[in-house]
Amino acid sequence: MTSKHKSSRGKEQQMELLPFTALGHVTAEDSWGDSWMKSRYAADVGSWNYFLNSWSESDHTWIDSRMSTAEATGWLRELLEPHVGGDRASSLTVHGLKATLLSWAAKSTIFTADEQLALGHHVNAQYRSAMIYSRDNQIGLCKKVHAMFARIRDGTFDPDATRVSRLFQLAFETALERDGGSSDSSSSDSEDASSVASSNGEHSSLGQKTTYRRLEADDIEADQCLINKSSKVIHLLAGEERPLSFQFWFLPVPMESASTTRFRRLFFEAHALSLEDLKSRADRHDEALHSKVDTSLALDNAGGLLKDLLRLGLGQQSIRHPPLVPEYKEFIHLSEVSAHPAHKLLAAPPHHGETNTEQQLDPEAGPVKRPRTTFKYGVWHEPEEFLKKAQEAKHPIDQDSFLHQITKDAIVQVVGTCPTKLAKERLSTVFHVKKLSTDLKLREQELKASLHPDVSRCVNSKNILLFEQLLQQQNYWDMGVVDLLKFGVPLVGLQEPPAGYQQLLVPASMTEDELMASAKWRRTSIMQTARPLTNSEEDALLEATASEVEKGFLQGPYSEAEMSVLMGTECWSLNPRFVLFQGASQKVRVIDDAKQSAVNSAYSSTVKLQLQDVDYAAAMVLGAMREAGLSDSEALEWLGKTFDLSKAYKQLAVLPDHQLHAIVGFPSGGKWQFYKSVSLPFGCTGSVYGFVRISQALWFLLSKLLKAITSHYFDDFPTVERSEGCRVLSLAFSALLDLLGWDHAKEGDKALNFSATFDLLGVTFDLSGMSLGTLVVRNKTSRIEKLCAMLDQVAKDKNISAAKASELQGLLNFAVSFYLGRSMKHLVSAFMPFADKPQHLRASDLENLCLYTKTMLLEQRPRVHSVLNVGRPVVVFTDGAWEDGIATAGAVLIDGDVRLAFQLEVPQALVDHWLANAGEQIISQVELWGLVLLKWSRREHLQNRRVIEWIDNESARISSIKANSHSPTMRSLSRMLADLDLQYPAFSWTERVCSYSNPADLPSRNRLKEAMQRFGLDDGGVIKAPADLVNALIQFHRSPYMLLTTTGENH
Repeated sequence: MTSKHKSSRGKEQQMELLPFTALGHVTAEDSWGDSWMKSRYAADVGSWNYFLNSWSESDHTWIDSRMSTAEATGWLRELLEPHVGGDRASSLTVHGLKATLLSWAAKSTIFTADEQLALGHHVNAQYRSAMIYSRDNQIGLCKKVHAMFARIRDGTFDPDATRVSRLFQLAFETALERDGGSSDSSSSDSEDASSVASSNGEHSSLGQKTTYRRLEADDIEADQCLINKSSKVIHLLAGEERPLSFQFWFLPVPMESASTTRFRRLFFEAHALSLEDLKSRADRHDEALHSKVDTSLALDNAGGLLKDLLRLGLGQQSIRHPPLVPEYKEFIHLSEVSAHPAHKLLAAPPHHGETNTEQQLDPEAGPVKRPRTTFKYGVWHEPEEFLKKAQEAKHPIDQDSFLHQITKDAIVQVVGTCPTKLAKERLSTVFHVKKLSTDLKLREQELKASLHPDVSRCVNSKNILLFEQLLQQQNYWDMGVVDLLKFGVPLVGLQEPPAGYQQLLVPASMTEDELMASAKWRRTSIMQTARPLTNSEEDALLEATASEVEKGFLQGPYSEAEMSVLMGTECWSLNPRFVLFQGASQKVRVIDDAKQSAVNSAYSSTVKLQLQDVDYAAAMVLGAMREAGLSDSEALEWLGKTFDLSKAYKQLAVLPDHQLHAIVGFPSGGKWQFYKSVSLPFGCTGSVYGFVRISQALWFLLSKLLKAITSHYFDDFPTVERSEGCRVLSLAFSALLDLLGWDHAKEGDKALNFSATFDLLGVTFDLSGMSLGTLVVRNKTSRIEKLCAMLDQVAKDKNISAAKASELQGLLNFAVSFYLGRSMKHLVSAFMPFADKPQHLRASDLENLCLYTKTMLLEQRPRVHSVLNVGRPVVVFTDGAWEDGIATAGAVLIDGDVRLAFQLEVPQALVDHWLANAGEQIISQVELWGLVLLKWSRREHLQNRRVIEWIDNESARISSIKANSHSPTMRSLSRMLADLDLQYPAFSWTERVCSYSNPADLPSRNRLKEAMQRFGLDDGGVIKAPADLVNALIQFHRSPYMLLTTTGENH
């Protein structure tokens, strides 16, 4: 027995001894334990307190701490390398015996999931005493372990065999059981099938046993098959050989040559992922402990691969955004190794022997895939070539790829059409739709009568057939959206991905059956652990819920027993209802927590939501300004407004079969009351995906039929129009929504008239300078006030809960965007580490963070976007060097006719600080410092300009893009960039350039004159680092949220 176990965390647990229960045999020879102890004493380490002690490299002695598995792996490889070789030794690792036992148990098909948990002492808290501290509960497990060992000894179970071999063994045993134990299957069919697959002992591990009867193979040509040497899996060949690059022609966007490598890597990773998932399924039976986890992780990884692909076509910057200039100018294939410094080796032939794992079934027929015989190189640009292409690159903010083609078409039509003519066309469209609605009235009534009563009541105002026919006439891509109106929106399960969307699978972590099986006890747990409501919260919930009942959105209230009778089962899910008070007016927002009920965990989304957020709306306005600037029409005033759907989610019905997962409830007067949701609950993932599809279909019709320059973000439709057409467009927009049956705001603060300034998602758009090619974007005043009030309260409380940190994170995230700037980006995730007051974080740091964030919010300047006379973006190259203990940096800046080369000072005080806090390798710090100092020194020059920054250090580039880093020294530098962006905002885009192609490499190595002559640059001199800037960066390490101005004056 032992007290040193993983559950001995408290004093009480340390008093309970964990019993060791194991199988044993009498040793016939000397025990390995005796030999081990003798060896320890012989090595003068007999007094070790651990099985293996750790070695101190600094003191060159054994120390009194446990050796880690990583250290043990290093020792093992070092000891075995002289005997087995480096390649073999590098593949060996060390792990605990417990891992081996649990791995064998999972592979053996003997143990259930619960037994595997108990075998590894991984049990729920309520079973801890019964399972861990009892020998008797281990007896049954020991019996099964003994049976597993017996199978290993007699050869019927080999845990080290390949997965496919074990799968075949299981299939063979199943066949024997089905045939009553007979192993005679000598039919000619079986012999023929076996001969097709292999003739070299494919199943030699089975000895003399007759192989399991195979599938018929008469229709399979041998020359169309390949068999894997290792797994023996047979693959059918395609009709013709095609290189992978051929598939790039099917991509929706043109493919840069440099992106070929990335796509090929993603393809191979996805292929390997699919094979790994197949092998994991073959490796484990239905009750295996980890089968669901493996599949879920595999799907998550698959989703991650798809996200990487999707990023290649987006207009927003991420660390994997396709380069504005490809890294390689070309790819070449050579027969010999190249020593040219501009050549980057990408693929090489095998050094010796055969490396492909595929062998032909018939050597005389079919194509043979030969191993690579050439060296593939990517050829880097010469610095002059790259500099020229960088100057020609277009800033992403000036590209229109961010906009949907429908929006582009609407912009062209509005700008290029006479306002009077356009008004007549819009009114004519409304009259046509109204007539069509009248013609479909009787059929619509028949349709409503055929629908489920709950669905029919919920969508009673909708003209579903009109909606369907208009979408068909305009060739809408997602006609399945009509079924959401006819039958309701699903809340759980996996639905077919709708057409026209980028597919992205986010799998559920449980099935609907599992959700129902756990619903009753989960409901009990929710009710027992619910936080008591305050009087104001309870009153607000009662009032809001009563209103929803009156409008038919909810049915109730019911008791728990009554709800079970109503639903016909006790396995219904409770989504606890809570309330939020938003803004200065304390507006009531009711949330149904489908996360706590696990309903969201049972929903699998299959597409990527295409939300047209603030950035899309800004790009839409800029697109209209560019088109107007190119047009010969008279410059007119532009106005905007946001159309808003009223209680949008409540206008859609829940799929009737899923109503048992849409029960909401809350305590009132000491008792819980429950309601059945007929309309969509606000808080379900399924509600979000269903509504966004509806929202996009509405946007499609409004844009196409009315030629409206509009976008959609859930229930908001921001729209811009020339002043002469605003009145008619407003009437037509509202009329079309009425005809389709959608309630929307017609009065109040959500139904304002078209104006030169309008709000969207907490952001104010100022269109007053639009005729002059200028758009001003700023955070809404009320948002700033709300955030400041929250920050003051957190600072006063000197602590923050996870919920409050999450709320702040969400609000700050909306305050950061491509068009609003990234000066606040580093603060978005800064509050969550302070949640629940971790001991290593001081309350004073939280107060400083609140004060710093508030200061940043109040000092944030409006962003001014201009599309006229923009010119080429400013091109900046920076580079750093860290060699022989000396740090140097340099930069190149190109702005039209201004062409400058700089040397950048790297102060010794900073170098010493980085060495003391980041280790000996500080090249990333030097590289990022070069960008900081260059932008600091040219801050007024770069203000409100489009800037493309090129840097050859990936760590520095990522820190610049993310405005954050795990390294405190890098985080301090990225924070300085954010402070600069606040006081001197610029539209910066950070790109990668390889070291070979970087023109700033020369000035960074004190070769300024050579750079000037080679690239046609003028002498920009040496940029000195001001002492207050250096001191501020050093102080950021101790106080990361101290206040600072961009001139380096801290206070």
